[in-house]
Amino acid sequence: MKTKFKLLIVLLVTFCATLVCGLVTACKDDIDYGDPAKDGYIITVLFPDGSPVTNMDSDDPRYYIPTAELTDMDGNRIAKAEINASGVAQINYYEPGEYYIKLTDYPTGYAFDNTSVKTSADRARYTVSLEMGPPTTYTINLSYPDETPMPNVTVSFMDGTKLVTVVTTDNDGVATTLKIPRGIYDIVLEGLPKGYSYKSVKTTIAAWPMYITAIGATDITFEDEDKLNEAGVAVWDTALNDYALPVIRFDKTADCYVYTANVGAGEEVFFRINAPKTGSYTIGSKSGNDYVIQFYNNDLTYVDTSLTISSASNNGNNIQRMQIEEGKTLTFSVKSESRKAAKVEVLICLPVPEPETVTATAVGTYTLKFEKFNMAILNFITSPDGNGFGQGVYKISSDPQNTYDVMIIEYSVTGNPVAGNGDLPEPYSDYSGNDNGAGDGLNFVFTNSFPTSYLGNTIPYHIIIKDAVINYPVEINVTIERTGDAIETEVITETAVAHVDTKYANQTGTFTWMPTNNSVEPYRKADGNWYVQVDGQEKALVVAITKKLSGQAYSFANVEYFGEESGENSEPTATKQNSKLTVYDLASSTTRWDYANFIKQYEGYVNDDGVYQVNDELKLFLERYMANNFADFNNNKPAQPWLLGCGYYA
Repeated sequence: MKTKFKLLIVLLVTFCATLVCGLVTACKDDIDYGDPAKDGYIITVLFPDGSPVTNMDSDDPRYYIPTAELTDMDGNRIAKAEINASGVAQINYYEPGEYYIKLTDYPTGYAFDNTSVKTSADRARYTVSLEMGPPTTYTINLSYPDETPMPNVTVSFMDGTKLVTVVTTDNDGVATTLKIPRGIYDIVLEGLPKGYSYKSVKTTIAAWPMYITAIGATDITFEDEDKLNEAGVAVWDTALNDYALPVIRFDKTADCYVYTANVGAGEEVFFRINAPKTGSYTIGSKSGNDYVIQFYNNDLTYVDTSLTISSASNNGNNIQRMQIEEGKTLTFSVKSESRKAAKVEVLICLPVPEPETVTATAVGTYTLKFEKFNMAILNFITSPDGNGFGQGVYKISSDPQNTYDVMIIEYSVTGNPVAGNGDLPEPYSDYSGNDNGAGDGLNFVFTNSFPTSYLGNTIPYHIIIKDAVINYPVEINVTIERTGDAIETEVITETAVAHVDTKYANQTGTFTWMPTNNSVEPYRKADGNWYVQVDGQEKALVVAITKKLSGQAYSFANVEYFGEESGENSEPTATKQNSKLTVYDLASSTTRWDYANFIKQYEGYVNDDGVYQVNDELKLFLERYMANNFADFNNNKPAQPWLLGCGYYA
């Protein structure tokens, strides 16, 4: 009876299991353990955190390649294989059986029990994990730049925000801990002599002795003896404002200082800017030996490698702007990249105050405030929908009761000044505006005509006080009046001149916008296309003609430009000059270049990311539109405007 009852239970369980597994696939064991007779033995090796151990993790992969072995019960080797770049050892031994897995030459600082894992006769795939090695001591060797020991410095070992242990360097500059668990600890040094700092470092699991050389940084406090005089400004102006460079980048109105870095062969010297006020500091250099200027965080980690100033760019002339808060510091280094010593002059300019800005959307009188700077901006917004200035001729004039010498400059256009208003002094002569149209030598009266084709734009007018002595704060009233209708002319729409021969292929990697600060320099190859070097790899330079990313306001597809009078020749030609860049000629102010048809014409050449490769014609096309849209005397524009909308695949 009991036997029949047991049989009934077995049959019932089997039936239920069959029924359930027929409805639920989770009953099937999907793990593939492989067949030793066909696959040999496949062993995956992991670190304690679960990441794979690879042949790149050895202390020296030329001599110490992580290896997995099969041994018999007595420890005799039967077969072995190196661990590959994926952390897997494929042992081509096809006799199933029970063996021990042994690991050799794995990274220092870890441990593995060679008797802990035994194979079976019916399983080919195994995963084994290293363990953390036993607690150990850590030794720090600290020295001055001349390699003499630096004593009495506190060395803290930090695990995130947790303090693990503290030691102090002795007279030999050596600090050794008691045995502590192996780990990757941040080293924090306190009590360094004044004027010295250090680069942020971490320990390793291997606990090799660490050697830290303190860094001496020259403090920059903007003393008078370093300040540029008028002759010095002229020299830097010639070097950094050369029209052969992509843009004008050196603001001569700022207080600027020069420091000399005497750099030995392969040496790196450090400077530390102590900011007396908040703002954008200009750091520049002139041509010289092979060197780079690299910016650092306070812990001497790199700020961003794209901010590097290199003597290889622009014939050695280069510049960077860095934001620093008052009372904070910014550290940068000058480093020689050759076997020659270098004498590098470094320019540092204090921030120029930001001008006050007033937005005008209708006729009337506007009050401009000059708090600390001799310039204020009046943004004149035209609008086709009645929400701003419409079509018409407008007169802009300063208050005749004003006692300061003021002038108005329109920065929305470049080229020859408007007829009858050609009285602007250098360096404003390439802009439209007025200096003394009021007739008293102090104030201005300026008129401008806005036909329908100009509506929907913001026209910035810069109001400038020319007096050498200004008692701030100053308020100046500017009145805007409409005096009549603008003369309308027929606007001719022309399709943009550029061509693309081949569809750009879909790329692996992430589309990355190009930095526009000269840190990555595009170059042309014999195929007529443009490329960039990123982390030592050549990348095709591409332009995003349809890509629309949130917060990206400068893609190729959404920039428009209304050309101004450039001569009688209406045919595009690459030999004409406009805004001091070699671009195609712009026929006239009555010509509108048609983006939509241009993009539609070449949409078949766009890859799935909405980009295609930049060739010579596209580069000129971008220069024509981007450069003119970002003309601004205060340099509020990227170093290479044509790169806006360009990118590469990282």
